Amino acid sequence: MAGLSAAMTPYGDLIPPLTPPAGIGSVADAEYACGNHGFYAACSALMPLSAASATPPLRWQAWNPVKTDAKFLPLLRQAVAVAPDRADFKLQLAKALFQNNRMAEIVDWLNPATADDRAKPELLYCLGRAAMATGDYQRAADALRSAVAAGFAPAFGYLAEALARLGRIDEALEAGLAGLRHSPANSQSLLVVTRILVDRGEVDRLWALCVELRACGAWGGWLPAVMASAAAALGLEDELDLLVDRSRWFSATRLGVPDDFNDKLVAELLEQRSRLSANAKTSTTAVQTRTDRLRLAAESFLHKPAFQVPPAKAGGGPPMRLDRLEHSGGPMAQELLIRVRDAVETYVADRRVFSDHPMIAHCPASVALAGWGLVVHHDRHQSWHIHQIAWISGVYYVTVPKLEPDAGERPGAIEFGLFPFGQQSQNLRSHRWQLIPEPGLLLLFPSYYAHRTWPTGTGDPRISVAFDIRPPEAAADEFS
Repeated sequence: MAGLSAAMTPYGDLIPPLTPPAGIGSVADAEYACGNHGFYAACSALMPLSAASATPPLRWQAWNPVKTDAKFLPLLRQAVAVAPDRADFKLQLAKALFQNNRMAEIVDWLNPATADDRAKPELLYCLGRAAMATGDYQRAADALRSAVAAGFAPAFGYLAEALARLGRIDEALEAGLAGLRHSPANSQSLLVVTRILVDRGEVDRLWALCVELRACGAWGGWLPAVMASAAAALGLEDELDLLVDRSRWFSATRLGVPDDFNDKLVAELLEQRSRLSANAKTSTTAVQTRTDRLRLAAESFLHKPAFQVPPAKAGGGPPMRLDRLEHSGGPMAQELLIRVRDAVETYVADRRVFSDHPMIAHCPASVALAGWGLVVHHDRHQSWHIHQIAWISGVYYVTVPKLEPDAGERPGAIEFGLFPFGQQSQNLRSHRWQLIPEPGLLLLFPSYYAHRTWPTGTGDPRISVAFDIRPPEAAADEFS
């Protein structure tokens, strides 16, 4: 338990002791098992027989992310002006502003809350997140520290990030460890702690921490991605092979569709893109908002960018991304998602024999399909990232331009591997693989598999539909 000892942090009185979930055994036993007999065997041994053997069929639900439409902002502002003492009105407005990327307005409006002992911790948290987005890290740290002091646990990870950006690394590490001790599944805290320990060369300490978190029931988010990279850095090949077993968990197949299916889907997606382009300014802002959030989640807290998606070309233009196809897509998109769902059912059914592996043992009780279209050309691409709130992810390629290899490069390729945390990035090349997309190709993989895409370098678009299989409750975060 040394990795998360309350004595290491000033937040010990705010957080409960870290203990494994019921039926899993002691943390010490788990650490011994994982350290001496391999991660996979330990997870199997610790999992209760009923959980390890239970592989229920997937239960599908609708994906309904929480968001307040921007058209309601004037009404919410008026409600707060008329009833300034209504904390519930303030919180509704704060969430709506956050969801619509009105970060500067949040900072201007809520800044006095940092000096108000009666301020709701949720409002302080919102202020801190907004200040982070505007680059005011001192204001963010002040607000988030107040939220933590008021007992608002989700603020720990972002407090750690703000402190790291201010160069207060020891304090950031303390806050991150406190967040993990409060909730072993706190991915934001883990991300900050990982960056710091990797930059300090303390990968063995990071591995021990991850083993402890896993023994306490944590899985998903950044944890398996961090464990895989740490295992590679430490030369723990058995553990790495079990976490990133390409032959077992990576699937590349051709999706059976009618001959004219892709042509019709291309026309439908491009028409939808044209409709969105009618208000190019709003569309571009929406794309950049999501890109910024992904970048903030994955970039180095020591100011070494690790995730960048080039913005739209100067002067705006059609959006690169078409969100929520499960709701807004036309009939061809809906038919594709039905076929994707069937493919996911088969993917999972074929792997139920591995019921003691965390991918199956931690199968969500119910799942939702969230899909989005991507239209890329020229230098547009995505750098290394994972899909941290999902369980299984994938992509279907609708149309792909014809490209020739250029000086050993593979333009338009998608590459998989281990997430390059900080200084490890040059040590992970042997664990990577690339594919050249083709129309009709369907890829399925665990959502913690890191991946990136290479620019096509041509004006002809590559059109694909990416998707996540997520727990429906992942839509409940009103500040994401």
